[in-house]
Amino acid sequence: MKYKKAIIAGFISLDIHLDFSSSHPDFDGEIINTKMPHKIDKLSMAPGGVVPDVGLALNNLGITPTLVGKVGDDPFGETVKKLIKEKAPNLADDLIIDPGMATGYQVFLNSAHYFPGVNNTFYASDLRRDLLKTADLFHIGYPALMRSIYRSEGGELVSILQRVRREGLSTSVAFGLPDPQSQAGKLDWRNILENTLPLVDIFVTDLFQLLFYLEPDLYQQLSDSNHSDLHAHLKSGLLDQICAWVLDHGVKILIIDMAEGGLYLHTNTSNHWQKSGRGLSDLGEEWSGREMWSPAFSVEVKNDRDLHNTLFAGFLAGILMGFPPEKCLLLAQAARPAAFENACDPADLPHWEDLLSRIDENWELEPLRLEKFGFQKGKQWHLGKIINLNLIRSRVGLLLQMRY
Repeated sequence: MKYKKAIIAGFISLDIHLDFSSSHPDFDGEIINTKMPHKIDKLSMAPGGVVPDVGLALNNLGITPTLVGKVGDDPFGETVKKLIKEKAPNLADDLIIDPGMATGYQVFLNSAHYFPGVNNTFYASDLRRDLLKTADLFHIGYPALMRSIYRSEGGELVSILQRVRREGLSTSVAFGLPDPQSQAGKLDWRNILENTLPLVDIFVTDLFQLLFYLEPDLYQQLSDSNHSDLHAHLKSGLLDQICAWVLDHGVKILIIDMAEGGLYLHTNTSNHWQKSGRGLSDLGEEWSGREMWSPAFSVEVKNDRDLHNTLFAGFLAGILMGFPPEKCLLLAQAARPAAFENACDPADLPHWEDLLSRIDENWELEPLRLEKFGFQKGKQWHLGKIINLNLIRSRVGLLLQMRY
């Protein structure tokens, strides 16, 4: 099957996972703050960040991307390249080695602790024109963690997206969530989004990040209250307001990961799809003015690894193969539990055809409680067999809900 080509750029790191499971089964993350020595179990390392996470997932789904990220000429950089090559021999060929700089890394305890390293020196000039000319879609991940990109009100990200668009590519951005107490966390992210979203075709995010960017007071309130299920505490009209703001700034496709609350898709009307680039050029009318919410598959969470990128890789894979939105959502939702089954490794996903063939009644769905959002059950969707997966809100359905 012919598919379009993608460049995956942005944050890359060496991920170091410390295992306390057998030596300290009740470990809650606070042990690191004590002065007493503590035995730990064997650590594990993996290439991390958006570049290898999305890139390796796409590669195993059957779409070979080009990876563009920066590592240093240090042992961590060599390790990142080696680990990527073990999964896909040629996928690390276009990584940029910056002499004298330190490779970024993340340490995972009960949460991620990151050191950006050479990610802080990523610029538009790092994008080779010969690579851009041969690709159709450009996805950049976690600029919120990369100082060179987010400073000056997102000026370098604007330069990057402009350069990509001049070569005719569609653009996709996953901003990421910075440490709220860091320099990046204290910036005016609404202003940064106002500057950059007019150049973004696909905006991939999760609910927690979206509130941080656009509703920081609510984000802080929910964080302080320890609300783990943000979806349950989201007021009915707020989601509509946030999505309208994003789409009014020119985004064609907005995809929001609601975790156990499902996956929410909102696309712009057809008059906003001009100059959408090669990556979106062949998508049909079924992509215009759509609003869908699909439930998540029930999975057993085996560790704290962030699999947002795996889910988004499934969605981007569907885009690159020209699938309708329903099938893209299905592929995205299936990618995350498949990664959980394979030790949370995005590089061990099955091919997309095998992945979709596994979806049947044995993979349970999380319940959706969408009455307050005005959604109603949509048509059952065919993929080999009837699957009651999507809840779709039509404009008529929305008007009826507003009358109640």
